[in-house]
Amino acid sequence: MTARKTTPHLKRGPKPKPKQPKRAKGRPEVRLRDHPDRYTVARFDVADLWLRNMTKGKRLRAGFVQSMSMFQQGQSAANLRKAADRLRTIAKRYSNPDDMKWRRTIAKAVGQTMLGAAVGGEPEQGRISLIMEHASSVGETEWVRRELLPLTALRPPFEMEQRDQLTDISWLIVWVGWFTEINQWMAARGAGDDAQTVQPELAGIFCPT
Repeated sequence: MTARKTTPHLKRGPKPKPKQPKRAKGRPEVRLRDHPDRYTVARFDVADLWLRNMTKGKRLRAGFVQSMSMFQQGQSAANLRKAADRLRTIAKRYSNPDDMKWRRTIAKAVGQTMLGAAVGGEPEQGRISLIMEHASSVGETEWVRRELLPLTALRPPFEMEQRDQLTDISWLIVWVGWFTEINQWMAARGAGDDAQTVQPELAGIFCPT
């Protein structure tokens, strides 16, 4: 007598659960727009776009982004290199279409902000509207109001040879941070009066506190 087949579909009892697919190594656990370091990635994008002609290599540009906070913490050069490599890795990892949409949109908002600062004078309402439109499309309205729009009136408190206003602003964003950090840094350098006047009053957008 032929033995009864015991293939899985003939066995009694519950069917075996399908195995969960393994997650790819290094795959991001959260979207970039939810990541706590997303604005650091945005600063890296500023460095990579606006300062590439002055600094060669992504590691060096990533190092500039990390340098201020690392120096303030008393970190070694070796740790700075590790932090720069980590930033490059994060930037490379978050490159799917949704993440790149956030990065490109924030880059456009930052670019328009720096262009407005470089032109000088009262920021154009059309430019402000465009910046806020970019911010709204990726859910960053509050951050842009707080950290980007005040940069339109920022004037670096020192002279940088052979560099224009746009490059000065780029350097400050990359090396120091966004507006809040730059404002604190300027005040710490003894530019108290300048630090108080960089906050513009923009009706419905930003009012000095």
